[in-house]
Amino acid sequence: MSRRSRRGVACLAITLGALLPAGVRAVAGQPQAQFSCRAVVLDAGATQSVVANSAESPCLDGQASTAEFPTGLVVLRGGSASTHQPSAIGGSVPQEGDRATATVTVDGVEIPALGLSIDGIRAEASTTCQRGQPLLAGTSTVGEVRVAGAPVRLPEGHVDLPLGVATLHLNETIRDGGRIIQRAVWVQSPLGDVIIGEATTGSTGPVCASPAITVVNGTPASFGQTFAFTGDLGTFVLPEQGSPPLSAHVFAVAPGRYAVTQSPSPRQAALWPLQGL
Repeated sequence: MSRRSRRGVACLAITLGALLPAGVRAVAGQPQAQFSCRAVVLDAGATQSVVANSAESPCLDGQASTAEFPTGLVVLRGGSASTHQPSAIGGSVPQEGDRATATVTVDGVEIPALGLSIDGIRAEASTTCQRGQPLLAGTSTVGEVRVAGAPVRLPEGHVDLPLGVATLHLNETIRDGGRIIQRAVWVQSPLGDVIIGEATTGSTGPVCASPAITVVNGTPASFGQTFAFTGDLGTFVLPEQGSPPLSAHVFAVAPGRYAVTQSPSPRQAALWPLQGL
């Protein structure tokens, strides 16, 4: 790179939605942003039993289990609940692929008043950072359902099954704004609602790394180049004045404060480290 070209690119701006004068640091706001998660084995009205991360927000690692839990209305066997938060370090914003998860498994449950028994219950929910946005997903399954001792043949997916005065809902997915609630079993009856196997995850604010910051080559408009950052922070090389970008590098940019400085490479080409402050 010639001295003239290097002088041409020495004017550099880092932006978040608008260009800033050369040498000015870009400052982005820090809105409250966090994942949420909760895993519930049993929710019978005022009673929630075997819950991982009962507060739900923020999402924290949690585990809870029980070998057997008779409540009078419900007899439950082998229930387990777990939640997991993304492994962001030092308060950094979660990156591509980071996720919050909630998982519930129940070996079996009986509701004697309805003659109902269900085995092999599982519910999962997740919120994953993809392309800078939180992606919600949920799934649940049940093994065998018996009513008055007789097996019930069920289709895949969501099922609503009348049981006289009660209704059995299986594999229900509820989207509530930035949350997803996955219910494996939900019984509505005059005796009260019973939920078995509920996994919830979600997020608030810009929880995933943002691709909004760009760095602009400070050459005349006809020669300017724009660089978008969507991966990890690092060092990049601007092309010669007037030439097209020689390669595409992907760097991480999360909401925060950044600075760009110039440093020579071993071959004396201008390098531009992008640094978080």
